Amino acid sequence: VADAHPLARLSIGNLLAGLGCRWAGAADGPAARQLLEQAAQQNDPFRLVLAEETLPGMDWNEWSRHVSVGDGNGAATLFWLTPFGQTQAQEPPRPPGCAGVLTKPVRRQALQNCLTPSVAAGAGPGARGEASGTGAAPTAPGLRVLVVEDNATNQLIARKLVEQFGSHADAVNHGRAAIEVLRQKPYDLVLMDCLMPEMDGWTATRQIRSGMAGVLNPAVPIVALTASVLNGDRARCLEAGMDDYLPKPLQPAALAELLGRWSRHEPRAFERRELVRRLGGNVALAKNVADSFLADVPERIQELHLALTGGNVAKVRSLAHQIKGAAAAVGGPAVQRVAGAMEAAVVSGQLDKLAALAPQLDTEFGRLRTSLADPAWAANFVTRGNNL
Repeated sequence: VADAHPLARLSIGNLLAGLGCRWAGAADGPAARQLLEQAAQQNDPFRLVLAEETLPGMDWNEWSRHVSVGDGNGAATLFWLTPFGQTQAQEPPRPPGCAGVLTKPVRRQALQNCLTPSVAAGAGPGARGEASGTGAAPTAPGLRVLVVEDNATNQLIARKLVEQFGSHADAVNHGRAAIEVLRQKPYDLVLMDCLMPEMDGWTATRQIRSGMAGVLNPAVPIVALTASVLNGDRARCLEAGMDDYLPKPLQPAALAELLGRWSRHEPRAFERRELVRRLGGNVALAKNVADSFLADVPERIQELHLALTGGNVAKVRSLAHQIKGAAAAVGGPAVQRVAGAMEAAVVSGQLDKLAALAPQLDTEFGRLRTSLADPAWAANFVTRGNNL
């Protein structure tokens, strides 16, 4: 997947992964050529290349030579990625071996068509190898998503996009209705608008997380939907207990990436960009915050285990709350979510959940500690000029 925009690469990559493919991404022509050459050297050539037609640094007149380098048994099939709304008359001449055009945002069915043997066989000189796929596995198979949005048009768009990416979506108009539904049905993910009548998204999230709302899963992942992209609003969402953030208007690529991530149950261990951004781009301060977290939280987790062993649930709740807040401050959503679930379990009286959540906390903290302790994350920001 050769596209200058990282979100476009990730979105298409997630779709390909859902179709059973291995994939790699490149931001420009030289990087794409390097990947092709490395794959050839490893005797593991690429069979399909999806490349932005305006890919920086790519001379399309030389394309045939490069794809031949990238495949010892026959050239890879090339499809061009073109912007939405571009007409056929506006397209520049296609290079030799180009099998067709995909319009961005790319749809799963369109990608699946690229993987069928019939398309590969009819693609001309660029498709001597046979493309392969595993069927119609969706990007986010089987997720049950609740859309909480008071605007009917936005609600419809969100529902249809979720369904397009392979999941089921229900919708309600405000936070109070969301809590009522969450009391009755289990959901894997909630897309929560922030500004709504009856009850806004921040209030609804706080009530869900408190454990007092009676929902089936107080730790259900909640993603904020908001038209505001200010840093303060992102912080407000995290403070309310939300796990992630999507700006409106909702973009298919961003939603696809998010659904793919949550479908694999892999919330990011460390949101390093968010931590640095929240601190005004001050990498040194972010590193100090990370070091402080690593110095303090292991002791808090040890105290929590001791409190669990001694049956001191009040202390378990207090320590879980502290760990949750510290994880939110340092950009650790996975630790934040598990600690929040432990706090909610105590509040709701569901103490039987604590035994299963405690080892999860250890696991997620281990992932976060590994990321925070790696000096490369801060060094990368410095060498790249804090380019967030």
